[in-house]
Amino acid sequence: MAISLPVRIGAIGCGAALEHLYVNPLRRLARRGWVQVVALADPSDRRREWARGVFPGARVEAEAARVLAETQPALTIITSPPPLHGAHAEIAFQAGCHVLCEKPLADSVVAGRRILDLARERERLLGVGMTRRFYPCLAEARRWLQAGQLGRVLAYDYREGGVYGWPVTSDAPFRRASSGGGVLLDKGIHVLDLLGWLFGPAEMIRSEDDAWQDGVEANSIVHLDHRGVAGRMQLSWDQDLNSGFLIRGERGELMMPIGPLSQLCFRQPGQAWQTVPIQADWPGDLEAAGQVRGTPRTYYECIDYQLIQMLRALLLGTAVPVSGEEGLETLALVDAAYSRAEPLEQPWLPAVEQALARKRHWHSQP
Repeated sequence: MAISLPVRIGAIGCGAALEHLYVNPLRRLARRGWVQVVALADPSDRRREWARGVFPGARVEAEAARVLAETQPALTIITSPPPLHGAHAEIAFQAGCHVLCEKPLADSVVAGRRILDLARERERLLGVGMTRRFYPCLAEARRWLQAGQLGRVLAYDYREGGVYGWPVTSDAPFRRASSGGGVLLDKGIHVLDLLGWLFGPAEMIRSEDDAWQDGVEANSIVHLDHRGVAGRMQLSWDQDLNSGFLIRGERGELMMPIGPLSQLCFRQPGQAWQTVPIQADWPGDLEAAGQVRGTPRTYYECIDYQLIQMLRALLLGTAVPVSGEEGLETLALVDAAYSRAEPLEQPWLPAVEQALARKRHWHSQP
């Protein structure tokens, strides 16, 4: 498929992810003449009506296969619930589209591997939406680690917690059958991806969560090992944690708060924390030389840069933002965590309630 500007864009799923993440970046890129949204698919009458108002020039249908086949977008963005990613990616590939799939790649390793196999068979590009790789503080931390400025990395501690506030359009995120999981598959897939990006492949050592039968976990703690780098990740959907990311090395420590994109601090043993200047930037145009470069200031600007990277991959042959192989590797860690999940100890509960929570844990059920 020869691709020229504007790149024709389709999307499957007109829910919260498309509305709150992709609408404004797509509009901005369209104003620059880089993209044209030509097709949208969603089974909900209400969501289709919304999509027609937002993208009046696009074809909006309930059936994804037909609208993609008839409009032939070069790139399809999949923002449907994770258990549907496999079927929707197959539809997009059959229509000849390249695919940018919102995280996670799928709700299981089996489904994720099928998506990756289809991309290879059809010789289509497959990118996974992992916007945290565009956080300047994380990119700068990666540069420090690759340069060996901490010496040998010993361990890290990652904590992120707050009351769930994503503007959902249904109860799908809170049912395992429709979501595939809870906080681990939601926030955790982002965090596991960036941990692998920073420290290399990981082995799942231990996993604890608080999910009951047929439910999803609101709290998760996992322990990982990256070939000698010991890591602990704690996530919560229902309580504020002392959130932050601390990396310990032989020569000092790096620390980042969770939320601000450009705050990174370093201290040597026994010394005070010092602010690290951020140098990370990314191409902000579609020129081969990437003459315009910039640094995202907000989470939503990260979506802009992610889309630009995907367009550069289509037009210039550069790397996709996150590959299907990387998405599958992260998904395997989630699968490992769920397969060996133990009841999360909750010492703040009375003994009777602790015992009941352990008894009702989803892995304790027949």
